[in-house]
Amino acid sequence: MADPPLLTIDALHTYFRRGTETIYAVNGVSFTVLPGEAVGVVGESGSGKSVTMLSLLGLVRGRVTVRVAQAQFKSWDLTRLSRRQLEDVRGRDIGVVFQDPMTSLNPVMRVGDQVMEAMLAHQYAPPQAAFRRTLDLFREVGIPDGAARFRAYPHEFSGGMRQRIMLAVAIACEPELLIADEPTTALDVTVQMQILSVLQALRSRRRMSVVMITHDFGVATNFCDRILVLYAGRVVESAAVTDFLARPAHPYTRGLKGSILEIGSRGRSLTPIAGSPPTLTAPPTACTFAPRCPFAVPQCAEELPQLRTLSAGHQVACHRAEEVLDHVG
Repeated sequence: MADPPLLTIDALHTYFRRGTETIYAVNGVSFTVLPGEAVGVVGESGSGKSVTMLSLLGLVRGRVTVRVAQAQFKSWDLTRLSRRQLEDVRGRDIGVVFQDPMTSLNPVMRVGDQVMEAMLAHQYAPPQAAFRRTLDLFREVGIPDGAARFRAYPHEFSGGMRQRIMLAVAIACEPELLIADEPTTALDVTVQMQILSVLQALRSRRRMSVVMITHDFGVATNFCDRILVLYAGRVVESAAVTDFLARPAHPYTRGLKGSILEIGSRGRSLTPIAGSPPTLTAPPTACTFAPRCPFAVPQCAEELPQLRTLSAGHQVACHRAEEVLDHVG
């Protein structure tokens, strides 16, 4: 019998009020994460990737409204937790690695104390045990000479080493779910592969689920089991990596793949997606990708496509998905 999902999100909406306008940043996102599964969330900047995950964790601030039909993590309904209860879940049961470690780490606090703080704040371990575990975590994430580096400050580390410290903070309390928001951005290719290797080893040893938010298709397809493609705050395609690579069924997915260089594509010219993403100052009532879509027909400008099952494990929100697949074939 299959394990039940670790995380279930149904119909998540996040709206920001800016002056007299409302920005509809997330518009009905639904997905699940299974125990031990790695899910990649991809899309252009502004597609709602980070806002989706921050909304679940109660980390969006300002004039914002978050509505969701279901947000179930393990046995907890995240929508019914108080702010303090959500703080207990965050960091203890759900770890987060943010995009820029230099702005996430406290610049005037020693890195070892920052890792210990996560354990002490959640009463995961007393001080002496937290100190010993911090040294163990440094070894696990690949920081050499942990006893000496414990008392160093963030500015004394390289970008890759700072990201390893963020990983140590995120996994300090043995979370079952890790949310990694662009963890390899601004790192060179060699360091990116090192960080991904550490993440993969952590995931394997702990059977930890991971949600990887990234712009990088290479990172997503090499690390993850399943890919979610977001556009204009909606999931437009969801598929296992093998299906995603072989049978992309949404024109936006095809556009993203066509606009990046891949190994073995020497001599192939890049094909950028025409136009720009929508401003999202109104709830979507039709396909938001239609103005940029080479497959668009009048129905696309009149009717909002719903996420539907195309084949086992493969869902797409496109009126013409079958024609797109025929074109791929």
